[in-house]
Amino acid sequence: MTLRELRWAAEAAWEPQAEMLAMTANCNRDTKKRPQPFAGSEFNPYAESRPSSGRTIPITAANIRMLKQVFCKGRNNGKPGLVKS
Repeated sequence: MTLRELRWAAEAAWEPQAEMLAMTANCNRDTKKRPQPFAGSEFNPYAESRPSSGRTIPITAANIRMLKQVFCKGRNNGKPGLVKS
């Protein structure tokens, strides 16, 4: 089996599971909070066009600096390089 065939098999295997997940989510969905039903493509990681929530954050140097300040505070004594465990 080639790598391409393996990928197609993985993609095809997700389709029925994604539809089942969408059906389960729709059964438990609050129609006041989310009036539109879930689609199978929202649960399929291999779907070509996944709907965007519109809540994306652009990756910029300023954002990376902020994340470093929050998550790497006090580690490695502020020196560049690998963070000590």
